[in-house]
Amino acid sequence: MSDDDTTPPDGKAGPKKKKKVPRPKVDLPPEGDLWSSPVCFEARSLSQLLRDSLDALGYNYTRRQTDKMYQKIMVLIPYPKTTYVFRFELKAPVKVWIDLYDTIPTHSGIMPYMDIQGMNDDKKAALKELFDDLIERLPRPPWQFTIGQMLQHGLVIPEWRKAKKAWRALGYKI
Repeated sequence: MSDDDTTPPDGKAGPKKKKKVPRPKVDLPPEGDLWSSPVCFEARSLSQLLRDSLDALGYNYTRRQTDKMYQKIMVLIPYPKTTYVFRFELKAPVKVWIDLYDTIPTHSGIMPYMDIQGMNDDKKAALKELFDDLIERLPRPPWQFTIGQMLQHGLVIPEWRKAKKAWRALGYKI
């Protein structure tokens, strides 16, 4: 019997060897809480400015593309949708993921969001430095929606208060 022959000497076929299939590497989000806020700028333009801020401050990061599920309301029924996500995986000085994405929750228009995965109190100071630089590059703070944006989605939806509350939690006086 040769080394590469799998048939035993008695002529009966034995069990076939299973080939090991390599599992794809799955990146897990950094440990910590999820911070989420609606923002008043679309994800594409905000991602360019965030990249500029990260480069200016010398942060070590990678940029990836991913998708995120959300719900769109159609005739009072939630309808699952996916959206493109601009993901920034920061490695130093803090290890977090920053996701920027646009949702279309109703027929009226786009609602952009920013999520930070891996947030905790130890990381707030470094992230505040990053967001201070980002806010300087924006024409107005990301929690300051225009009256047109508010009318487009409705003046009483909770997103306007959620945005201010989320940014206050990072230490901004609003």
